[in-house]
Amino acid sequence: AATTALDPSVGLSGEAVTQWYVSSEGHSLRHGTTRFRMGVTADAIAPDGDHIQLFEAIDTASLDSLPDAAAMLAAASTLEKRLVALRAAPREEPYSGPAILSGRAAAVFFHEIFGHRVEGSRLKQIDSGQTFLNKVGESILPPFLSVHDDPTIPQVNGIDLRGAYSYDNEGVKTSRVTLVDKGVLEGFLESRSPSAEGKVSNAHGRRQAGRAVVARQGNLVVTA
Repeated sequence: AATTALDPSVGLSGEAVTQWYVSSEGHSLRHGTTRFRMGVTADAIAPDGDHIQLFEAIDTASLDSLPDAAAMLAAASTLEKRLVALRAAPREEPYSGPAILSGRAAAVFFHEIFGHRVEGSRLKQIDSGQTFLNKVGESILPPFLSVHDDPTIPQVNGIDLRGAYSYDNEGVKTSRVTLVDKGVLEGFLESRSPSAEGKVSNAHGRRQAGRAVVARQGNLVVTA
């Protein structure tokens, strides 16, 4: 190849988390999750000075599901080809106009632009995105689109999902939550401190260690 990666690396990380939850309501829960990630990272400097960095990760719920050596070599080879092509490609000029999003770009778009704005915690923060406040029952998307969040789905097409969990961090059992039905906003993702629109938790109260519980997405699913 015309260029090689400056600092390529392969990494493996894993964690096993056990959670205990006891409440004054009489709940007593013990449940856990395991997560593993194998990733390849590579970067390069383009002739115009731009720093290009690529990362490819494979997430699984068990050690047995991690890719074998042949699969990792294939992933590294694909990453190298993308890096070489991006280094040689001209810098994209600013653009304003229609766009078609697919694959990961479409997924990230919905996660950021839509998903965070249906998290009930944000509806209670005046400095956050209250885009859909007081819009339940209104059309917010084209009628051919529906959206739900379902943490009970462990896999899709054999791929383990990181958004799957049995109970949220406030001891509420998960279930499918309809957010948009045929373009019409139906509700929000709620914790035990729900928005005025949600009134009760739908098992999306989640937190990082040392942080307060907030409403967050699980497995956000968009159907057409």
